[in-house]
Amino acid sequence: MLDSRRSQKGLGVFGGNNCNNINPQLWRKITLYAIETRNLTKVYPGSTTPAISEITLLCQKSTIFSLLGENGAGKTTTVKILCTVLFPTSGEAFVLGFNTTKEPEEIRKVIGYLPQKSHVSIFFDWTVWSNLKFFSAMNGVTGYAFEAKAAELLKEYSLWEKRDELFRNLSGGMQQKAALIRSIIHESDVLFLDEPTSGLDVQAKLQTLSMIEQLRKEGRTILLTTHDMDVAERLSDTVAIIRSGRILLQTSVKSLKEKYRGKYSLEVFCKNSTKEEVISLLKGDADLVHKNPLRFLVSNTDVVDVVKKKFPHTDFSLRPVSLEDIYLRVYNEVKL
Repeated sequence: MLDSRRSQKGLGVFGGNNCNNINPQLWRKITLYAIETRNLTKVYPGSTTPAISEITLLCQKSTIFSLLGENGAGKTTTVKILCTVLFPTSGEAFVLGFNTTKEPEEIRKVIGYLPQKSHVSIFFDWTVWSNLKFFSAMNGVTGYAFEAKAAELLKEYSLWEKRDELFRNLSGGMQQKAALIRSIIHESDVLFLDEPTSGLDVQAKLQTLSMIEQLRKEGRTILLTTHDMDVAERLSDTVAIIRSGRILLQTSVKSLKEKYRGKYSLEVFCKNSTKEEVISLLKGDADLVHKNPLRFLVSNTDVVDVVKKKFPHTDFSLRPVSLEDIYLRVYNEVKL
């Protein structure tokens, strides 16, 4: 799908003279990265504090890249720049080799964007079919091509019977699926999903996750933002942790699991008055990652017996390390 795109302009992604001679179609065949940013910075008008600062990201083709961070960390700003909704203050960003500042129209032809609040990108008082028809036409997909593709996707994701329903009358899960279909109906190669499971109930969340997994199997590249570590752990090939507009960590999930193999997460449920005693007791034998409740990373499960002996009436939880534990450790130990 990527290599059959319309002819493109010269890219010059790597800088220097030689790259300007690379044939654009050849570039798409040889590059590993669907998304790339370099020292990306955004300062909003009226502010002196960057919303994001010198962010450098690399996302390989046909993978899921998760940008993790709390609300206000800079996730949505990053996505909006990559989707050409915002211009950066400095730095560069590329999607499939296109520069977001210099070639925004080319980028819009090859991406799908699901905002954090899907209602801002869809008409609630229109039917599902009317919404898809309108947004498809905006991307040049009309007539029989639209009808065939819309029918295919609606049937694939169990929404065919709801095609004439008003969007507002759909359940939360169905609304999210319809919004995702809107984002991919023009066969977008790269998808940007901003908090795609936020506010969904359990069933709707599972439906959405299954849909995203299917899109990756089809070869699409997906960048999603989330603060739900369960979602990130299930979906991601690569993760980056962002705090206060800066990237703290960027690595593959496989590498993280290898690094923390054999470690456990120990939670200690105790009174506030004894927390400092527990922390002092485990100092040197466990890494504190969270204070409320107390959570430690441990390599030796014998530390549980140590705490039990000292605090016999305290409850514990011991399990293998999760992405959430790693996130908390990185998020709290890095000094900005």
